[in-house]
Amino acid sequence: MPCKHPVGISSTDPDCSCQPALKGFLDTQSLKLVLRGPEKGQISLLNLPNAELDVLFDFMHHVMIIKETIKDPVEQGSMHSVAVQFDQRNSQFVNLQATADGSLLFSFRILDSACAVKGSKLRPREKRRHFVHVESALYNRLVMCDWPQKNLQLFLPASQIKGWKTAALILLTFNRITTDKWRCLVNIRDSYSMAGLDWRQVEMNMKLKEKQAVIYAAKLNQKMPVYKNHAGVISLQKSHEITGG
Repeated sequence: MPCKHPVGISSTDPDCSCQPALKGFLDTQSLKLVLRGPEKGQISLLNLPNAELDVLFDFMHHVMIIKETIKDPVEQGSMHSVAVQFDQRNSQFVNLQATADGSLLFSFRILDSACAVKGSKLRPREKRRHFVHVESALYNRLVMCDWPQKNLQLFLPASQIKGWKTAALILLTFNRITTDKWRCLVNIRDSYSMAGLDWRQVEMNMKLKEKQAVIYAAKLNQKMPVYKNHAGVISLQKSHEITGG
């Protein structure tokens, strides 16, 4: 079911889209992708035994590309690849979390407008070598999926990422941080663990601090005396006349 809880507060429903990935989903050294729908039991693992997933984050164009490469176990040399592009036109950032071992779990959702028609906004790109038919989970289970809501979780194992550099790359690609904050994150030492990272909670804390700063500034301005100068202009400080001798 879709999560209706405030940002940073998880549902107790085990089938809610804000819940952690499937049991055993994180116990792997390869990329994993899981799709969740709005109804109970609508869960699909987008990994096939004979397929490999790869991901590319393009922070310059704010695009993420997930590519599935399938090799036929019988026909030697045959290959079929499917690539799907995700950007602000068809998807939305949900959260970025880090596990105890430094792996990343990236949650995002397909926009409702992109779920309206099968494959209308995902625009997959296919490449084939030979003409052997192979099944693509990325195409059949995601692009052609007719669920009205689609929530995805991408697991990136610690062995295949660069710690804070990868986390910063994902956040910058999806416009969650500025280039200045990106520079700060990529310069964090590797010895500083990412374990326990919850970016949705980080954003909540930042918004709360900003709100508190605004309230404090407003109260401070209310306490400051207001004066009028000789022209009747209101000022927060006394005007001083400078006379020549």
